[in-house]
Amino acid sequence: MGLAFEDTDASGWRQTIRANLEGYYYTIQKVLPLMRTSGWGRIINISSELAEDGMAGGGAYTAAKAGLHGLTATLSKELGPVGILTNVVMPGWTMTEKALAIFPAEMIEKERENVPTRKHSVPEDIANLVVFLGSEANGNINGELIRVTGGK
Repeated sequence: MGLAFEDTDASGWRQTIRANLEGYYYTIQKVLPLMRTSGWGRIINISSELAEDGMAGGGAYTAAKAGLHGLTATLSKELGPVGILTNVVMPGWTMTEKALAIFPAEMIEKERENVPTRKHSVPEDIANLVVFLGSEANGNINGELIRVTGGK
């Protein structure tokens, strides 16, 4: 858990926004000319279910991720007509090495019991969706926010 909103200083706010929103701006700006020239492209932004669900102490993080949703919606309208599809993947709890190292096993188990499928996602669950969305097999999925959470 992060800081309460009123305890978040401007420097911490900016750092979180930069890390979780501005990086997408720079990356998309770099690749967009090539995508426009080729008349084809796929932009897949990685967000978090927390952008919609919120999290106490996560104001800057959730705001940045929600901003990414707005950017994706805008780009889907601007770029869709030229063959560039833009979507958001929103993972929930994902059993990465980092998550397993940071969170106590009891907490992970408690959270797992709240998931309708009774299992947490693994990195491959997110990767498989990203591969599909980024491929030619994705012919018309555009502007979507897709959760990978095991259900809401």
